[in-house]
Amino acid sequence: MAVYFGADHFVWAYQIGLLNDKQTGERFQKVSVSAWALGSVCTIISESWQIARLSVTRKEVRIILLKLIAEAESDKTSASSEILAIALLSQIVLSILDMQNEPDEKYEARVEEARKAINQRMLVLVHGIFQ
Repeated sequence: MAVYFGADHFVWAYQIGLLNDKQTGERFQKVSVSAWALGSVCTIISESWQIARLSVTRKEVRIILLKLIAEAESDKTSASSEILAIALLSQIVLSILDMQNEPDEKYEARVEEARKAINQRMLVLVHGIFQ
């Protein structure tokens, strides 16, 4: 967005007559519009990613990790070092989740906080889409 704002200043200067070169003015107009469009696309991608990240629940993480462990254990004949490393990391994360032993009330409060963050990011996402 910084490129958009910078180029937009030159477009403004061209439109009020401070810059007289037509080719330069038109070039800055193209740069400004392109940077604006790219900034909007990046905002949409970033906000979508954050919403998806915030939407993952504790149960979903546990299911994903258990699937990774099962895949690694079932494929021992051709298990590569990457698969074994993923299985080991999955077991470590799973044990950390189990060690936290978070009470349901605390978990629900954290979920509600995440829901508020998702709603705020949805507003930014909708703004980026319609911009």
